[in-house]
Amino acid sequence: MNSNSIVKLVINADDYGMTKPISKGILEACINGVVNSVSIVTNTPDFKETSSWIKQIDIDKGIHLTLNSGKPISSPIANLPIVRYDGTFWKSPIKTPFFYFICKPEWKEWVYCEFKKQIDKLLSMKIEITHLDSHFHIHVFPGISDIVTKLVKEYNIPYVR
Repeated sequence: MNSNSIVKLVINADDYGMTKPISKGILEACINGVVNSVSIVTNTPDFKETSSWIKQIDIDKGIHLTLNSGKPISSPIANLPIVRYDGTFWKSPIKTPFFYFICKPEWKEWVYCEFKKQIDKLLSMKIEITHLDSHFHIHVFPGISDIVTKLVKEYNIPYVR
């Protein structure tokens, strides 16, 4: 390694925006210098309020895509196995592993639209997206990873974690 190189340690906190208590804890860790990057969930009831808290903090802010927590922003299509009877996502990717590994074309199109809406919602708060990751790492699953690759290029998101 070149002696003039700068090494940067990224300490990222996922699930920002999931709940107010989680967000307050992450915010405190950011203010105290423990965390220097957050990944923000946008499909939660407290998103608008919690995103306004983190907006002023000078740290990396990314999108924390989810298909397994909260409620979809898009209207679910019929027979979508990752959405429960009450309109919320199943909380575990293990509940519907088939969905993640063998995504039907209509499911993939819906996931693409849902992820776009989650990204657009974060951008609507005037928050620059420095990275993308996902809840339970679903962005690396076959059937989902190609959708994420397309969105990263489309939105010019520099890093995938």
